[in-house]
Amino acid sequence: MVDDHVGDGRTAKEQLTALGISLQPCPAWCTGDHFGDDVVLDRTDGFHHTTDDSEIKGLNRLFADDPDVQSVQVRLTSWVNTLDAADRQPARVSLTIDRAVEEVELSPQQAREIAAELVRLAEIAEAD
Repeated sequence: MVDDHVGDGRTAKEQLTALGISLQPCPAWCTGDHFGDDVVLDRTDGFHHTTDDSEIKGLNRLFADDPDVQSVQVRLTSWVNTLDAADRQPARVSLTIDRAVEEVELSPQQAREIAAELVRLAEIAEAD
């Protein structure tokens, strides 16, 4: 019998083996780092395929005397509903500001719309 839940200091790979699960191959862009340290896996857990973050730094000028450097992290992500799922959700573009807990996931079309708006606003700012 295979346990539905394992852990006990085992690596993610050891836990997947104990659960009798082989993950489906990663998309070409995935870093392969699906689970953090000290993870305890359950058969019903899901996970993300992700790229490394691209980071763009800017300034928060809320306090003019002391502007704060902030950043936006952008990455590609795709959710897999359970460890033994045969398929994954469509890839999304993920935006996070200053590594906050909350992030926004965008469809490719939504990402293009934001990119177009950023380009439009950048052109206006440069012409100012």
